[in-house]
Amino acid sequence: MKSRIVLAFLLVLAGLTFLPAQTAPKVKVLILTGVNGHNWRATTPLLREILESTGRFDVHVNEEVRGNTLETFSPYDVLLLTTVTGRTRAPGGTTAPARRCSTS
Repeated sequence: MKSRIVLAFLLVLAGLTFLPAQTAPKVKVLILTGVNGHNWRATTPLLREILESTGRFDVHVNEEVRGNTLETFSPYDVLLLTTVTGRTRAPGGTTAPARRCSTS
C-alpha cells in the first residue's frame, strides 16, 4: 500500500515538472518623447532597446506630446518621460525639482 502511495506521489511530481513555467506579464511602458531640447531621436531607440532586451518590458513610443489624455496613458504601467525642461541645472547636474524628488 505504501509503495502505491509513493509511486502515485512520484508520478504526480514528475507530471508537474513538465508543466510550462508561468512567466510574469510584461510591464507595459510608454516612452513619451518628441520635439524638445535634446537628441531624442538618438536616445529613445536606445532606451527602448535597453528595456526590451531584458524581456520584462513591452515598450511603446509616443512622439506626439500634444493632445494626450488619461485614455492615452491608461493601458500602460509606466510612463517614461524624456524631455528637457530648459531649467538651469542644480549642483550635481540635476534640475532642482529632480533633485528634490530623488532626495525625498
